[in-house]
Amino acid sequence: MPVDCASCHAEVAQQYAGSTHGQLVARQDPNAPKCTECHGTHAVLGKHQPQSATFATNVPRLCARCHREGEKAAVRYTGTESKIVEHYGESIHGRGLTKSGLTVTAMCTSCHTAHGVLPRSNPGSSINPANVPATCGRCHHGIEEQFLKSVHVDTTGKVKDKLPVCDDCHSAHTIRRADEEGFKLTIMNQCGRCHEQIARTYFDTYHGKVSQLGYTKTAKCYDCHGAHDILPVTDTRSHLSRENVVVTCQKCHPGANRRFAGYLTHATHHDPDKYPFLFWTFWGMTGLLVGTFVVSGVHTLLWLPRAIQHRRQRNRVAAAPEGNTGDAQASAPSQTGTETTGGTITQAGAKPDAPPDAPAQDHGPDRL
Repeated sequence: MPVDCASCHAEVAQQYAGSTHGQLVARQDPNAPKCTECHGTHAVLGKHQPQSATFATNVPRLCARCHREGEKAAVRYTGTESKIVEHYGESIHGRGLTKSGLTVTAMCTSCHTAHGVLPRSNPGSSINPANVPATCGRCHHGIEEQFLKSVHVDTTGKVKDKLPVCDDCHSAHTIRRADEEGFKLTIMNQCGRCHEQIARTYFDTYHGKVSQLGYTKTAKCYDCHGAHDILPVTDTRSHLSRENVVVTCQKCHPGANRRFAGYLTHATHHDPDKYPFLFWTFWGMTGLLVGTFVVSGVHTLLWLPRAIQHRRQRNRVAAAPEGNTGDAQASAPSQTGTETTGGTITQAGAKPDAPPDAPAQDHGPDRL
């Protein structure tokens, strides 16, 4: 007869019965994990003992028995993530736990709980979007306090759009250090999933273009707006409020002043309503440039036939035999080498006829 753990652990058994694991047991699913699969049978040890299967550094391997790719729990999984166990091992939490032995770092049960595991879609789940800040706040309490005061938390109940929580920016199982270059270069895209138009205008600016080249020291979204304490510009606590914007710019530009801080960080020539001067200047200069090239191109095409004709004429003249005044002269009279002497047209180099009244020259012997 199987042992009833609930006889001693009633509270835990009640929590387990409402979990995904407990519901599988109630349906007599052969793949359902029972108490003994995690805690063992006769050699049960407490979770604070290093030899225990539920000791912090052993938990990832314990959960991987069912949740590793190809195992029974992973086969039933219908979510979008893959290689969850492997990705966790490479994350900052996984490396801290398994490589550095930091038992205070987050492991599977830190986020999913031990006996009350529920799917993300369940409002009672510790990983439901509404509960994620509190779950992460168990370790990151200071960050949670900042986040709960930010624009990303709906305190009025009137916001209809989906608001981001921790895992929307940091992911769930592939969390990296926030000071890594890879994270810094991808965070703009993370913000751009919700702020699509603003992200496009950012990438049109100097900061955005330099960031796309892989330079991590230029200003990113969080450098100006903050990371977990983002507030409206109208809020005096905001990094971009009139009271704080100069100080914010001075983090990268020590000599920044009020005039410097007036820089239009998201200005774009694509928005005629918000930035009409940039819009019409851009299209005016673009039209001038295109028009100049079009006129120059048309002029070149129209002149081309005449240029070809002149070249052919010059080639015929150059190819004509010396003294031959045939077709080459007829086709190009201006280039035949004729001269005008006293109103009479003669060939170049030929002596003009003597005038009719000129006396004949005597070439007799008296002249000799």
